[in-house]
Amino acid sequence: MDSDTVTTLVRKTPPEHLRERMRGAYRGTGYSLADHGQRVAGVALVIAAEWGFTSASNATFLEDLRLAGEFHDIGKITVAEDVRLSTTTFNDAERRVMERHTEFGAAILREAGMPEAVIDAALYHHVRYAGGGYPDTMLSGDAIPFSARIIAVADYFVARTEDRPHRAGHPVAEVWADLLENRGVWFDPHIVDTFERTAFLDEARRAGCVPDPSRFIGGFGYNRSNGIAA
Repeated sequence: MDSDTVTTLVRKTPPEHLRERMRGAYRGTGYSLADHGQRVAGVALVIAAEWGFTSASNATFLEDLRLAGEFHDIGKITVAEDVRLSTTTFNDAERRVMERHTEFGAAILREAGMPEAVIDAALYHHVRYAGGGYPDTMLSGDAIPFSARIIAVADYFVARTEDRPHRAGHPVAEVWADLLENRGVWFDPHIVDTFERTAFLDEARRAGCVPDPSRFIGGFGYNRSNGIAA
């Protein structure tokens, strides 16, 4: 599917219609793209709270970050079902198709009128801090938009610990060890350090499972049931 087709399909689509498309994308697999986005949004807000952002003085940034987490993977709705719903590990060709979700996601969100920080997160959340990743770009380090750098950490933690159609989730301890190993390589080291200080991560490591992020960010008005700020 080319970018012109994608943008025509979703032109001026309100957020709730995008959410509905996400809810149906993996129907029948036991995995929910919409729930994944809400979990990523929650973890991103946990990191932002630890960083020092408050709803009183940073309301716009926090709302944009919530939307960035919720919709960072929206481009996956454009991926062909035989790839998107595959229950086996992607081959090289399938992986290249799946990697284009960042470009299509950015196009969808731009046509839907989303804020630039939300578009940036969709496009760049797989760009590595030391350079590389996808899409192919010269960006690295702090030149990567801040929203994308936060979503990159939150998305990796959530995605690796949750079950997917093609594999079971990995243990929290293993995922956190991998995240630390890639501190400064794949991920912004300051964001990783901030995440490490959170009570959310303390509980996840102690319990060996991912807690509900909404318990740690109630002051931001995040509603886990629908991902909409109260």
